[in-house]
Amino acid sequence: MKKDNKLILSDDKLKSESKKIALTNNLGMLPMVIGACGAPILFVMEQMILLYGFIGVLSFGVVATIINVFFRTDSFKKTYLEKHNKRMEEEAKKRRMELREELSSEAAINQIGAFERKYDHFKVSLNKELSPSSFSYQRLLGAFDQVFLLGLDKIEKILDYEKNQNTIDEYTILREIEVLKTKVTLERHEEVKLQGLQERLTLRAGYDDKISEILAQNEMALTKMDMLQLNLTDLHKPKNMQIAMEELASLATALNFEEKNAIRLD
Repeated sequence: MKKDNKLILSDDKLKSESKKIALTNNLGMLPMVIGACGAPILFVMEQMILLYGFIGVLSFGVVATIINVFFRTDSFKKTYLEKHNKRMEEEAKKRRMELREELSSEAAINQIGAFERKYDHFKVSLNKELSPSSFSYQRLLGAFDQVFLLGLDKIEKILDYEKNQNTIDEYTILREIEVLKTKVTLERHEEVKLQGLQERLTLRAGYDDKISEILAQNEMALTKMDMLQLNLTDLHKPKNMQIAMEELASLATALNFEEKNAIRLD
C-alpha cells in the first residue's frame, strides 16, 4: 500500500511551507540578488551613483521580503494550499482509476464511487458558504482531500489482500486435501502437508474477514461525511471553521489510520 506522508498537511507544515514561498518570492528575492551582486562590483569600481541605486534595490528587496514574511502570511498560505490541493486531486484521480481497473471487490469499487460523490457534494456545499479564492475554502477542501486519500489508502489495502488471496489456489488445495483424506492412514510427511494445506485455507478465508473489516470502517467514515455536511454553515466564522476541521480530523480517526497519518490540527 502506498504511503505518502507529504500528503498529510498539518498547520505547522502549512506555516513553514508558506514561509518558504514568502522568502523566495520574486518581489523580494530578485531585488536582493541583483542588489547583493551589483553593489560590491560597483563599490570596487567606485561608481558611487550606481552603487547607491543598487543599495536601494537591495533595500527594497529586504523590505519586500519582511512584508511578505510578516504581513502577507495568509496570502502565501493560500498559494501553498492551492498547489498542495491540486497535487492531491491529481493523485486521487490517478489512484481511483488504477483501483477500479485492478479491484475484484464490487463493494470496494462502489465505495470509491461513494467517496467521489461525497467529495463533489462537499465542494458544492463549500461553494455556497465560502469563496473558492479564500484561505478557509482551500483549508477545508485540502483537509477533505486528505480524508479522501486516506479512504483510498484503505481500499488499496483491500487490493493488497486480494492479491495475497489470489496466490492461494483454493481449488487445488481442496483437491489435495480430499485425496489425503481418502487414505486410511497418513505418513508423517502427509500429516504435515495436510496441516499446511488446511492452514492456508484458513489464511485465505481470513483475508475475506480483513476486507470486510475495511469496508465497514469506510462505511463509518462515509456516514461521518454525511454528518459533516450538516455543520457546513457560517464557515466565515472562526469557531465554525474550527469545528469543521475537528470533524474532518475525526473522519481520519474513523478510517482507523495511525496517528502519524491522521490529520493534525497542531
